[in-house]
Amino acid sequence: MADLRISELNTQAGSNLASGDFLAIADTSASETRKITVVDFVGNGVTLVADDTIPSGKILFNAETVPGTALENLAVGTDQIAAGAVTAAKLADFSSVTLVSSLPASGAFRGQIALDTNDLKIYSWNGSEWLLVKAAGSVNSIVGGSTGVVNITSSQGGDTVTINWRHRNDQHYA
Repeated sequence: MADLRISELNTQAGSNLASGDFLAIADTSASETRKITVVDFVGNGVTLVADDTIPSGKILFNAETVPGTALENLAVGTDQIAAGAVTAAKLADFSSVTLVSSLPASGAFRGQIALDTNDLKIYSWNGSEWLLVKAAGSVNSIVGGSTGVVNITSSQGGDTVTINWRHRNDQHYA
């Protein structure tokens, strides 16, 4: 085929475009016309596109996805995350329970849980103070009594309760 002007070439339908097809390029550094494949043109050409020139509405991704590592750090705030969207499988280690050797002055959010590694107790931040978490149905207090013929006293140290009894000397038996 004789040399033709670009305007004189046959038109190729976009649906027939293949990765190995060539495009004509005027190489201004060499003052000549050269060819480049579609793949090389698109793959390398996008790196030359000026910032803020392609509207996001013109970029097609899979439904409701962002490819690879396209998000910058801190680009998504809590108001952009749908309620219930983050599951336990996606939480980082130590994000749901804070491991501490002593309780911090305050919690980061109401309901935060901290495990004190020194006393092995679990605490929950209620918005103003750390409260010791007590298991449902557990015995959290034992009170002695002094009625009848036996005095019963109890003392608690940490999670241990000591119960003592003593016969009352002022009681007489019939």
